[in-house]
Amino acid sequence: MNEYFEGLIERIQSAFGIKPKEEEYEPQEPYHDRKKYLKHTTIFWSILAIILIVPICMTRKEQYNVPTQFYNNTNITQSATIQKVKSSYNPDTKLLISDFFIGNQNDIDDVKDDRNLANIKYSIAYTINHNKKTKYPTKIVRVNDHYIVVITQNVDAGYGLLAYKITPEKIKKAINTDCANAEATFYLKEDQVANNKNLRINNDSYYVEDYKKFALKNYEEMITDLNKKISEKKSVIADDNKLLAKLNSKIENALKQNKSDLQDQINDTENDIAEKKKEINDCKKEINDYQDRINHVTIMN
Repeated sequence: MNEYFEGLIERIQSAFGIKPKEEEYEPQEPYHDRKKYLKHTTIFWSILAIILIVPICMTRKEQYNVPTQFYNNTNITQSATIQKVKSSYNPDTKLLISDFFIGNQNDIDDVKDDRNLANIKYSIAYTINHNKKTKYPTKIVRVNDHYIVVITQNVDAGYGLLAYKITPEKIKKAINTDCANAEATFYLKEDQVANNKNLRINNDSYYVEDYKKFALKNYEEMITDLNKKISEKKSVIADDNKLLAKLNSKIENALKQNKSDLQDQINDTENDIAEKKKEINDCKKEINDYQDRINHVTIMN
């Protein structure tokens, strides 16, 4: 039957002069199947890598960033606040130590709140990565009413973001004390905490030296800031003296009706110079005061 139809088709093509279409031979590209396999394999592994990596990156960002809407109350009393001074971590012993100063952050020797601070103790709670509550063996060394050292043990490496939650409490509730009773939170990002393989727990008197170093650094920073202010004021005086010389030169040849205005400007400039000189003297007195504080800390037992 097939032969009959094939013969019929050939006769029709011959009668009408139709030539059968010859299929062109297209040579196959070398390694066609191999390239196709490699292409599909590459796409597969790329998609798989994206699926695996994206969640990890998102998790890492969540773990290591302080909340963007974070607001921290640091008041211990109405006028005294708490601030972290430093943190150190020993990855070998899993020991974490942080120092905190409590008081007037602009004047660490301010004693106006000492009556209140003397009757306040502190409790510590921890969270890791925003919401995972964790308990660690903790010791709080009270160097004085303004300085505490928090010693935390068994902190495994890889904590990412650790939060201290510090709550002030009255020691003796019967004593009238200004105490905020509000939790203060301090975040530690693991990659920003100094590693110290020599870090260890010492006796309480050892941490007095930490407070001395903190105080000395504070005084030295204040002196540096005051010296900077003195330099700025001297620069203003130099500019005022140039202006004063110019005004005095002008007044000599000025019209009679202009001399009064020029004299007022001269007086204002001279007053400004006198004021800046007084401010420089005040800064020098403050520097002497901080130098006395440095000497006092240096000779403390």
